[in-house]
Amino acid sequence: MQGVKLFESKHPGEVVYYMHTDLTDSKGINLATLRKNLQMEKYTFVPSLTAMRKGIPQETMAATYNVFDVFLLPTKGEGFGIPLIEAQATGVPILTTKCTAQTELMGGGWFIEKLRPEWTTQSSWQFGCDPYEIADKLELAYQAKKSGEIVEIGKRAREKAMEYDEDAIYSTYWPTVLADIEQRIKQPKNLEGVQNWRLCFIPQSVVPRKVLDLGSGLSTPYKKYLETLGEYVAVDKRANGDGIIKADAHKLPFSDKEFGFVWCSEMLEHVEQPEIVVGEAKRVACHGIILFSTPLTPSFRIDPEHRVVDPKKVRYSTCASGDGMIAW
Repeated sequence: MQGVKLFESKHPGEVVYYMHTDLTDSKGINLATLRKNLQMEKYTFVPSLTAMRKGIPQETMAATYNVFDVFLLPTKGEGFGIPLIEAQATGVPILTTKCTAQTELMGGGWFIEKLRPEWTTQSSWQFGCDPYEIADKLELAYQAKKSGEIVEIGKRAREKAMEYDEDAIYSTYWPTVLADIEQRIKQPKNLEGVQNWRLCFIPQSVVPRKVLDLGSGLSTPYKKYLETLGEYVAVDKRANGDGIIKADAHKLPFSDKEFGFVWCSEMLEHVEQPEIVVGEAKRVACHGIILFSTPLTPSFRIDPEHRVVDPKKVRYSTCASGDGMIAW
């Protein structure tokens, strides 16, 4: 990084390059091998992995950007180009690829427009730049520097960056985000929905033709898959009408073997005495499936209300997903 005293060259006037990257990262080109092959080891430098993880202080970044006349980022694509905003915030014009997020972030500078689409292993397009066009655009920046025009370009760059100032972002976007978070906190943690892989456990027919959806949820997401078995009955302790029976799963208000099949998905991990609930389900239904989260599933700890089903009290199998399963 010429002009920044991150290190001293042994030869006055020698151009050296500082690359803020991990040469050993396996997700891209092997830069360590490329660097050696191009015989660049004597004048290219990289930080330690510790420094990479710690990051660079804001004051150092600001001082670094301020020694530039123009900031070049011929990136293949960005979700959001933070370096472009950082450079423009210090009044430095940018030279970057005209694709993806960069088209929204340009305040003052020049676009690289002759792009070469490249299909990636991530099943998406990225864009290669023409090095001759980069050289031409750098020449424009140099001429702007000589004429003094680059000062006005830098002012426009900073004005654009200020749209992303933390105070502006907070007052514009965060109140809505925080209000949404507050609303979500008050909602049930066990979000109701269908897990498609569980549908294969629902039988094609049952006798008697009557099915119980135990812990159905207020939106009864599995109803359309279960009602093909016959008369559909939904039970949930939070029910307030809408055709759902409000009842305690520890003491169901149904006769022995009244149902041909009972379905219970993502409910057993919420009850106080799962062994009693399993006993009640087996009492009222000839056949049934109970599926529930265990500590083996990534989603188990998302909901602090989840309880561990004790295998010493409740005998169950474990699916490939890590969920518990009881079938009879």
